[in-house]
Amino acid sequence: MGSTPPADNLVTENPDHVHIMPPDDVHVICPTDYFSGPGKKVLLLLNQEIKLPVAAVQQVWDASQLRICADGGANQLYEYSLKHGLDWLPDFVIGDLDSLRPEVSIFYKSKGVKVKQQASQYYSDLDKAITLSNLALLDPTINLDDYDDYDGVSKHEESVTDTIQDKVSVFMMGSIGGRFDHTVSTISKLIKLHHTRPNFQFIVRNSEYNEYILFIPKGRNFVTLLQEKEYHRGEKLVKGKLPLVGLLPLACPVRLSTSGLKWDVTNWESSIEGKVSANNLLVGDNGFLVDTTGPIFVNIEI
Repeated sequence: MGSTPPADNLVTENPDHVHIMPPDDVHVICPTDYFSGPGKKVLLLLNQEIKLPVAAVQQVWDASQLRICADGGANQLYEYSLKHGLDWLPDFVIGDLDSLRPEVSIFYKSKGVKVKQQASQYYSDLDKAITLSNLALLDPTINLDDYDDYDGVSKHEESVTDTIQDKVSVFMMGSIGGRFDHTVSTISKLIKLHHTRPNFQFIVRNSEYNEYILFIPKGRNFVTLLQEKEYHRGEKLVKGKLPLVGLLPLACPVRLSTSGLKWDVTNWESSIEGKVSANNLLVGDNGFLVDTTGPIFVNIEI
């Protein structure tokens, strides 16, 4: 007789410590790889107040090869730099520039920062910033004066035949929180970008709460905040208070199986109209496994 298949919609409550190691064939998602892992690194700043400690932002800033403000994100960087006595300058400011304050624009231009208007309303400021990041990584000497101020940058990308083969990690600040429609727009954009820019990995840092928001693709994934060298030498992710975790089926209904959460699930139906695993807890010492039949988002407390 064959083995008995696992029960559907099963929920298992675990102790507060479970040993978890990623299998060899699993897709590893580790946002802290941004700070020392391989690949190209891009910081995108959007128009939400930066409330994180300087040390946390400094770590991201120093790890980034390219730093782009999307429209009002330049205001936020300017205010944060003034408040903390920093001399940080972005590489570019881009967007329709309806939110960019005149004094901020004048200041950054005086420091040699390229401020580029793209007035088209058929692309969001986030779209424009991601397009520019791709072009600037392909050609670090790009001259934005060569392109019109309506949608010239996006049109130029459509004509470019070269593609970036390397992994590109994009760290986003200021995209979650504030106006609800902006948050939903960001979520929608991240779902689409998984298909249109498959080598781009997006790491979203909540501006108002100490957490990452991560896109988890269909399949078997291992989610961790420890780099591989750390869990192989015995460092533990869970120390003291258990981090909160949410598994959010924002793209489509899914079935989930997990290992390493306080309440693990097996072949568990989840959808916005049905059940959602919110307020779960991370108990896996190195992270947790999630097998999903479709893309989901995970928020994980830092």
